Amino acid sequence: MANPLLPTSESCSTEIARRLSAACINLNAPAVCSTADLARLLRAEPIISEQLDNLRRCTKAIYSLSPCTPDTHVVQFKIASEADIADYVARGAVGIIAGRFIDRKGAPVLGPLDERLIGADHETLRRMTGLLVVSGQHKLEPTLAALRGGYVDQIVVDAPLAEALLAG
Repeated sequence: MANPLLPTSESCSTEIARRLSAACINLNAPAVCSTADLARLLRAEPIISEQLDNLRRCTKAIYSLSPCTPDTHVVQFKIASEADIADYVARGAVGIIAGRFIDRKGAPVLGPLDERLIGADHETLRRMTGLLVVSGQHKLEPTLAALRGGYVDQIVVDAPLAEALLAG
């Protein structure tokens, strides 16, 4: 299995929804495709198109984020390459939320990878009530960017990151 955490994240989101008597919709599509054409074709497939429509109607999201570093989870899970990360950093990216890159102000940073992604775009993420769960002071800059960009309504952080957020 390419992503050993995927079953855990799916079962976690399903369990949270169950406990809240809410619906949980897991997107059954690759996060990234090898080409933009393949991503476009898959997004047009009826079952994936329906799931993406459901995602756009989703009102709540629980997510974390990552800094734009070579060891980020999107590189570890082969969603992006180190070269992709370097390209987005050159474009001004400081953080990654749900595979989407943001700058210091939380504005979208777009590039070639975006055309190959299947999932929520920046505006879809902003429309949702977002619960951000994040730890580690190394995530200070992307956390501030997510807050500035309107992606976060509630936040759960560890004590060192909370202190850094309050100080800065």
